[in-house]
Amino acid sequence: MIRTINYIKHWEGYRRHFYRCPAGKLTIGNGRNVQDNPISPEEYRIIFPALVLSDAMLEIVKNGISEIQADKLTEKYIIDTSRSLLRNYVWFRHLSKFRKIVIFDMIYNLGWIGFMGFKNMLKAIKEGNYVEAGKQIENSRYYSQVGNRAKANVYIMLSDNLPPDLRI
Repeated sequence: MIRTINYIKHWEGYRRHFYRCPAGKLTIGNGRNVQDNPISPEEYRIIFPALVLSDAMLEIVKNGISEIQADKLTEKYIIDTSRSLLRNYVWFRHLSKFRKIVIFDMIYNLGWIGFMGFKNMLKAIKEGNYVEAGKQIENSRYYSQVGNRAKANVYIMLSDNLPPDLRI
């Protein structure tokens, strides 16, 4: 879990206060797109356990969130994503820990709808054809948009290991 959070943070960075990401979406913490994926009441309770919901909402607007709170939000997102993947996609159970990092990272970065658009990559993964899965990432608009992040995801998909120059 920590490695996945650190991988996402490596590419997203951390910001205490709300900002607009390159796609123009309202974002906070470790690149959490709150415009398309609002912070839930449960998540507010996780990051502000001593506050009622309205006070927690005011606190995040006034003072933002700490890096620890951002990590808690990212962890919750990964747990929820993992549950959904395990429940709905048998192929996910058989992936290595490193290839799972690619899946989590792509869903975090693209959202579910964007990720599900990678039909040929998903087909290749289901078949255990990671070379083809890597090619599908490489031949996407995503690859040209996010640069080194996508290159790292291709590397992991092909080698089943983190890039040697990536320290997370």
